[in-house]
Amino acid sequence: METTLFNNSTVRLPRSGLLTLTGASGVRVKCRSGLLWVTTESDPNDYWLRDEDSVSIPTDGRVVIQAEQDSWFAIGRRWQG
Repeated sequence: METTLFNNSTVRLPRSGLLTLTGASGVRVKCRSGLLWVTTESDPNDYWLRDEDSVSIPTDGRVVIQAEQDSWFAIGRRWQG
């Protein structure tokens, strides 16, 4: 799945599911449940997110989010809660 829209959504990814983002600088990913691996182009760091962990995407390059187990996460430029 590839997207360039960030409408403060909640997303479900099954185990081994992938979501690819572009143009996502400043977008926040917050794990609601499960375990996510987040890696970004031009950033040497990878991010592992568990329940309620979050990361703000630091670059506009390609971002890959992979579910290491069935996962739910929030994604958006801003949200409350």
